[in-house]
Amino acid sequence: MHRILCVITQGELGGAQRFVGQLAENLDSNQFAVHVIWGKHTGDKIAHLLPSHVTWSTIKHLVRNPSPINDILAIGELANQFRTRKPDSILLISSKAGFVGSLAAHRVRSALPHTKIIYRIGGWTFNDPWHPWQGHLYRWMERFSARFKDVIVVNSRHDLLQAEQFRIHPRKKILCIHNGIDPFLPLPSQREAKMALQAHLGVSLGNDPIVGTIANFYPAKDLGVFIRAAARMTNNVQFVIIGIGPLHRELNALAIQCGLQKRFHFTGSISKAWEFLPAFNAFALSSKKEGFPWALLEAMTARLAVVATSVGAVPEMIENGISGLIVPPENPSALADALGLIIRDPIRAQKLGIAAHQRVLEQFSVQQMVGRYTKLFLE
Repeated sequence: MHRILCVITQGELGGAQRFVGQLAENLDSNQFAVHVIWGKHTGDKIAHLLPSHVTWSTIKHLVRNPSPINDILAIGELANQFRTRKPDSILLISSKAGFVGSLAAHRVRSALPHTKIIYRIGGWTFNDPWHPWQGHLYRWMERFSARFKDVIVVNSRHDLLQAEQFRIHPRKKILCIHNGIDPFLPLPSQREAKMALQAHLGVSLGNDPIVGTIANFYPAKDLGVFIRAAARMTNNVQFVIIGIGPLHRELNALAIQCGLQKRFHFTGSISKAWEFLPAFNAFALSSKKEGFPWALLEAMTARLAVVATSVGAVPEMIENGISGLIVPPENPSALADALGLIIRDPIRAQKLGIAAHQRVLEQFSVQQMVGRYTKLFLE
């Protein structure tokens, strides 16, 4: 039995957590034993994504933002976990887990000489909208800690090129493995999904078309652009954001400022957000930074017409005009115009959605992703 110890920074729901859930659920349980660790004070919604045969635990000092005292203590906590559990592979997910986890693994390297240290990054953190000094700090952290990692896995060619540009070189190799999803998610009907959404919100959405998105409220998601785009569209469209985060108050205030309080709806966090996707007539992704967005992948699987900004892996996922529409980031007018085209032309929207699902079938299935990770763990 090959033992995998997976370390992820946060327990709240997001793309990295969806990846862990997909991987843990689809790895062969007769071949792999998976244990997942995350920060104790970062939420626990990820536990709902893990299958029953996967074990998990939390550590006290693993936190998202740089915190020298917590980071040093987290290195010690993880080193103890590695020493005790003796995994065959350590899989580090997200920037902070990658940094402190690789230092912890280096600390106990002599006790675990054959353990493979794999770092999976879903979009370089230094691309987030930080102050310049913070971007430089995160680039240095990636360069410095790469020497303690055997393999780095990115999920887009965009990030692969940036690794070379910024000289982020692990001990052995860096490779690209695209995210993958079940192309046949057990989705409810549009009517069922809309009824469930209305029940969750406690309001009736009438017969208006619905434009929705799934995103946590962080600066990189640029949800203010989505709200400003909504304000430019006709009054007979409803808008929904599924997610939570530190910018909730500001985004809610912006929606009110834009006069959207009766048309813009915040659901909060939902563990299986994809179950609401069939209620949408279109899906919007307004980010100014992405890796390989899970929410977009789920929308494509749900056969939704998608409009997404040209960031990260989005141009690798969508063929513009064929399986979705791509617009520039930080441009509410362009996003509103593209969404308007889809809302006004349901036949085109249907064609885009069918093509998006076909693209998932051919290139982004969970079987393809898990097959490549299985090979990586065992080689």
